[in-house]
Amino acid sequence: MRIAYYTDTYLPNIDGVVTSIVSSRTQLQKQGHKVYVFASGTKADAIANKDPDVFYYRSATFSPYPQYKVALFPFFSAGRAKRLGVQVVHSHGLATMGLAAMQSAKRLDAPSVATFHTLVTSATHYVSKNQLISSFASKALWRYLKWFFSKFDETIAPSATAQGMLAEHGINSLVVPNGIDTKKFSKPHDPASFRKKFGLEGKRVVLQFGRVAFEKNIDLLIDSALAVKENHPDCAFLVAGRGPDLERVRRRVLQMHLEKSFSFAGYLSREEVADAFAVSDVMAVPSLFETQGLAALEAMSAGVPVAAIKNTAPAEAVLNGKNGFLSDPSPASFADAISRCIGKKGKFSHAAKKQAAEYSLEKCSDKLSGLYASLLEGK
Repeated sequence: MRIAYYTDTYLPNIDGVVTSIVSSRTQLQKQGHKVYVFASGTKADAIANKDPDVFYYRSATFSPYPQYKVALFPFFSAGRAKRLGVQVVHSHGLATMGLAAMQSAKRLDAPSVATFHTLVTSATHYVSKNQLISSFASKALWRYLKWFFSKFDETIAPSATAQGMLAEHGINSLVVPNGIDTKKFSKPHDPASFRKKFGLEGKRVVLQFGRVAFEKNIDLLIDSALAVKENHPDCAFLVAGRGPDLERVRRRVLQMHLEKSFSFAGYLSREEVADAFAVSDVMAVPSLFETQGLAALEAMSAGVPVAAIKNTAPAEAVLNGKNGFLSDPSPASFADAISRCIGKKGKFSHAAKKQAAEYSLEKCSDKLSGLYASLLEGK
């Protein structure tokens, strides 16, 4: 099959959406399919691009979150998709690249799919700090999403939690998780050097890994830290990742007088992520925002127990008391879940890896290609 991926975020950006696109594309191409990427980007992105099957469309920066860009004129992409013989259109974006996907599918008379990757309705603080305006924007976005997804043949939710969110707003969907490379982080490079680099020698390590943004609820981890240290005085917290909330999080740590307990790693290479997982006793996931939670699954694939919040997408993979612990969204409860995970890595490692294997790239890509094939057959 010839498949077109449309997305509002792509390399060199690094986030959960980009990771899922790159991973599924790689696996689908291993299966013999051809996957083209149509993405928003800058002139510099287009010049630096060495992949002949990736096409960038000139974009404007979304000023509240500069990592994201809005393509200005992506609608000419339909002609290119037609020349390439695209048979299936899959939108991974909700902004103008998503609208371009909608237009291309219509022009090509091709089956179309859209994935609900990001809970944009809970990120309206990027538009306004005013709660009234933010609430209005959230309601307006749900109306937009209902209209948007209705234009595609199928809507994909990456978790049962995300499917439930959509259903509450009258949007039907199928659950097809984003897959992970279960072997990607199985071989640490140099854990001892990694510990030394970030001052983690002789420490129990609580890892927060992913985009550092307000909606990731990292404040809950900070508010839980003192209680965790009461149980485990030798505990250290490692925040790995970049994002628009990084400086505010740093200031919050200083205000709480926790600067000796927190380290900030910034962006980590693939080898460094493997090392981070190797030295960590628990992966803390305080976010209420996720539609799936790939970082938690990747940590599990490396045998790291997970502490997550009940009734969230990451919690779906946590078997309470077997590969991690679940908590209420309160500092005391989250601290308890983290504390109970610490020291259990050896005991929980096998169960964590086994659960992560259910989300392997191979299994998830088979589900995705099967969906594409059934839609093509229907056409």
